[in-house]
Amino acid sequence: MNATTITRLIAAAAVFAAAAAQADDAPRSRADVKAETLAAMQAGTIVSGEGTPTPLFAVASTKTRAERKAETLVARSKDELVHSGLSTYRASISQQTATARSTKTRAERKGETMDAIRNKQVMQPGEAA
Repeated sequence: MNATTITRLIAAAAVFAAAAAQADDAPRSRADVKAETLAAMQAGTIVSGEGTPTPLFAVASTKTRAERKAETLVARSKDELVHSGLSTYRASISQQTATARSTKTRAERKGETMDAIRNKQVMQPGEAA
């Protein structure tokens, strides 16, 4: 037996095991399924739309609200709080300054990119880095 035959036998066994497990469940009526769905919706375990499910348990904070507010005020007084738009802007500026010192012309960069595409050295769309 070669590896392909063994793989096929294992896959077939898995399919038959899954079918046997489903056969053990008694068929349910439409009314039973509707009742289960309604109960799950009322319990909050089914989320409709594009929302994310809510956690089943609440995470309790170890700090009081007054402690969190005091920490925020201290961070604000030390200028440790940065507006999210400002940090995005700073990141953009750092990229602009990094590329501002380029010694290549636009035509040279485009040529290198086209060579990389021809040599299949460019990542395909949808691929992660």
